[in-house]
Amino acid sequence: MPPDELELVVVELARFLEGLAGTESLPMSCRSPPIASSRRRAGGIPSCSPTRAARGRRGACDRRRIRQNEDVARTSRPSATGGRGFTLSRMALTEPQTARIADELVRWRAAGAGSPLVLVHGLAGSWRWWRPLLPALAAEHRVHLLDLPGFGGLPWPRRFELDHAVDWLAAWWEAAALGPIDVIGHSLGGLLGARLAARHPEAVRRLVLIAPAGVPGRTPVSSALPLSLALLRSQPRLLALLARDAIRSGPVTIGTAALAVLAADLREDLPRIEAPTLVIIGRRDALIPVSHGEELCEAIPHARLVVLEDSGHVPMDDQPDELSVELLAFLRESP
Repeated sequence: MPPDELELVVVELARFLEGLAGTESLPMSCRSPPIASSRRRAGGIPSCSPTRAARGRRGACDRRRIRQNEDVARTSRPSATGGRGFTLSRMALTEPQTARIADELVRWRAAGAGSPLVLVHGLAGSWRWWRPLLPALAAEHRVHLLDLPGFGGLPWPRRFELDHAVDWLAAWWEAAALGPIDVIGHSLGGLLGARLAARHPEAVRRLVLIAPAGVPGRTPVSSALPLSLALLRSQPRLLALLARDAIRSGPVTIGTAALAVLAADLREDLPRIEAPTLVIIGRRDALIPVSHGEELCEAIPHARLVVLEDSGHVPMDDQPDELSVELLAFLRESP
């Protein structure tokens, strides 16, 4: 099948799934503004005891539908009341960026203005998984949205290797010439972000690990039930996005990446992480339990743990407002 026809099939399948869900894959549709965190923060990096993110009430749902293409993200500005909340105020294009790594031209997207913030997606994901957070993050940072090698584009047979992916991230950082960066990684992206910070401390200024992989203990068989539970608990719009990105990446990339993640062990890398680190775990995460977050947090020299009470494995979809509050509060702290 020609690539353009395959792309059309992928898009139509995702639209069909979104139609079953009765919703469109908009980044912040039917979301209330972030709710200010109820807990006070002490200066510096406190101890690794878990803290709870407040459960917030959902505001009235805006029923208007806005048609967007994949290069459009909603941005925001601080609320007129002077608080930390955000309101959807205007539409803005994510800007295409390019850099050459060896002989390959790499493309990614960027939005907002401010200090550089790099978002690294998880297994079977893409930059699109970060859409719910873009309004808040792009209001204060220049947000760079990456697709890892083998993900995000049309599928092709490519064996995924963790060390190669870490080297690729380091090469991208050098080619993009951003200087020290803040890194947020989810799941597989958290594993890669942690290794990048451990092996290239000059690159990472602050690090956020959201439901990070890298603590061994599961086999492919023992992971089947938690993965099934995570999928059953997911919103239909997330399943539609997952289907689209999985088809784009292809079974070879996803299969080899899944096996690499299950075999990975971050524990030797963690003591070498110099950057202040925030570990975020969802209380309802069937894949990454809170105990794994506690173990990671105890091994990283300057780290703390936040538990999102109403989140599963993808808090960007489960609690985007509460997650945005936690991220921005951490990123505002002096490194």
